[in-house]
Amino acid sequence: AGQMYDYDTRVTGPEDPSNYMNNWSTGYSMLTYCLDAIDKATNEYADNYVTRGIAEVMLAYNLALATDLYGDMPWTEACNYIEYMQPKLDKQEDIYKDVFKYLDLALEALQQTDLDPIGSSDLIYNGYKKLWTKAVYALKARYTMRLLNRSTDTTGDLNKILDYISKSFIPADEEMKFAKYDRNSYTTLY
Repeated sequence: AGQMYDYDTRVTGPEDPSNYMNNWSTGYSMLTYCLDAIDKATNEYADNYVTRGIAEVMLAYNLALATDLYGDMPWTEACNYIEYMQPKLDKQEDIYKDVFKYLDLALEALQQTDLDPIGSSDLIYNGYKKLWTKAVYALKARYTMRLLNRSTDTTGDLNKILDYISKSFIPADEEMKFAKYDRNSYTTLY
């Protein structure tokens, strides 16, 4: 985050490669971790629906963050380092379609019951499906609102946003965040 601040305030410029590598590579690492978690919760541990749903939410969230920061960027080939050493650029419009696809998949998964609940391994909501579902609707509202300038049905999309908001957080303390996180311990809101 400090690098982006320095770059934005022109302390450093585009000629400084450190402006790109840290956030860029960390973002792709997170996307890869999410894809791996989705794969494992779909195949190896096929009854871990909530875990898969959480990974799908985090993938959508991190993918939206990355494309909001970079615009068009490598995505569909980017997390397969063995096959694609120079992944193609995907259009931001197509990336946002995947963001919504993963949020919809998360909603489906979060309606199921885990045979092996994630519990305290979930550092945000302790595996509470209801709160993760609210997070999905909050993100759907945010990203639908973000795309309003490109909408072909603004009134319809505004109605969707209102619907998503009604299914999202009511008290602010339900928002998707860490209450406290440091090297030695963590606690969550619930």
